[in-house]
Amino acid sequence: MLASRRPTLRPLVGKGEALLQSLLRCGADACNRWMKTKYWGRDGLARTATYTCLRQNGWGDTTHKVTVPARHIDHVVVEHVLGALTAIDDETARAVIERSQLEQATLERAQRRRLLDAEEDIQRIRQLLLNLSPDLQHARIDSMAQYDAAVQRHLALKTQLATETIPRCR
Repeated sequence: MLASRRPTLRPLVGKGEALLQSLLRCGADACNRWMKTKYWGRDGLARTATYTCLRQNGWGDTTHKVTVPARHIDHVVVEHVLGALTAIDDETARAVIERSQLEQATLERAQRRRLLDAEEDIQRIRQLLLNLSPDLQHARIDSMAQYDAAVQRHLALKTQLATETIPRCR
């Protein structure tokens, strides 16, 4: 019988200020197990966090234990991340803003065009109905169905455009 391997899922994130909870794996002795975040405090003092990897044998004896205070490792990671971030230069920022504004204008033009197309469909079918001979009852019924469908498409498009929120850059 084949032994089924359980997938290694990240542990759930707990409540607390440890920045790296459920993100760290133990690197000691090629352990590679998820480190748990433990909180502790004494006599009303603030709770502090530690990242812990604890392995025990069948008798409950500790065979492997790694504990790191969260404030030490979190501080190092924050410093590293902040050091890697660089300020964006003015030219790049201007180019990004201009591209975003151009995309915004293009989207608005496309939306207006779709709405105008739907309105033109309604007017075209309405004109067809007005010019249709009264003795062509079947054609009138078909044209009315087309007119109703065009009006419904127009209303649906107006509703969709009203609910779509396009972020504005100013």
